[in-house]
Amino acid sequence: MPRSANSRKRRTAKEWGRILRQLRSSGLSRAEFCRREGIPLSSFDRWRQRVEPETTPDDFVELAAAPTARPESWELEVALPNGVHLRFRG
Repeated sequence: MPRSANSRKRRTAKEWGRILRQLRSSGLSRAEFCRREGIPLSSFDRWRQRVEPETTPDDFVELAAAPTARPESWELEVALPNGVHLRFRG
């Protein structure tokens, strides 16, 4: 693999695609995976935006609650593969 003048590895888009697939199958967070592979997290994130396809409307899943009695309060937490947790309360 060629190295740039500052001795960093230069990877092709195809190689980055393979790296992204490895991350998904590893079960690790982005930071853990990059640390293990010796990849700068900033480079990983930049290439992930370039290589992975944009989200399309087909990727959206609409959730609807059944028409039952409304609870006094509710909470929903979504854990994303990249380690981000989204919390919703109502």
